[in-house]
Amino acid sequence: MRKVLAAVTLSLLTGCGARCAVAAPVATPSTSETDLIGRTVLFVYETATYRVEILDAEQLRWTRTRGDNTGETALERYVATVIGPEKVLVSWVEASGLALSNVLDPDAGTLLTHGNTGRALFRNPGRLEID
Repeated sequence: MRKVLAAVTLSLLTGCGARCAVAAPVATPSTSETDLIGRTVLFVYETATYRVEILDAEQLRWTRTRGDNTGETALERYVATVIGPEKVLVSWVEASGLALSNVLDPDAGTLLTHGNTGRALFRNPGRLEID
């Protein structure tokens, strides 16, 4: 119904009637950056697991719960952006200079992390679990 009303409104405003082509509606992602606020997610990799608490729109806390340096934790400033239906990019830079960009796909339960320190790069696929 909304599409029909939009087409009729467009036709009336532009005066082009039936000869105007109506653009397809743009898909709206059903996930938003704010959906993660207050949530805890687990980044589960082959050799390590991290508990990531999204505290608010600017800060998160990660804690290593499995692997080397278990118990290590830090508070980080982050940015998040919806990059597709049900996919969110979450990035931060740690005090050590390690920069991390994480593509979260809650529906598929997957995670892909790209990281770099200086000019050294790595890719680390994993599993995403939401508490």
